[in-house]
Amino acid sequence: MTLTLLTSEFTQGENVFSRARELHSQGALTLWEELDVSEYPAAYWGIQDNRQRGDCALLVAVSDQDFLAVSADMYLEEPESACLDVESVTKSAIDNLREGS
Repeated sequence: MTLTLLTSEFTQGENVFSRARELHSQGALTLWEELDVSEYPAAYWGIQDNRQRGDCALLVAVSDQDFLAVSADMYLEEPESACLDVESVTKSAIDNLREGS
């Protein structure tokens, strides 16, 4: 499992969430499935949709310039658990970010 916090220093002010949505509309990302996570806009995303193989990636816009990316890979024995674990870790990370601010 990987958790990455993309801050405005890294994104240089670009809205990564909007850019990823645009890449999906252009066909560069096969998977783009929007949802809300802890009241933030989020999306399952990827060049390919490999969730049935146990790979899951979630992108969350915690502000216009700050983003949280969480992914799980190689859940070969229980592929359905990958996204459940990603959502759980994402919610915990968001809770920690809220407590720290």
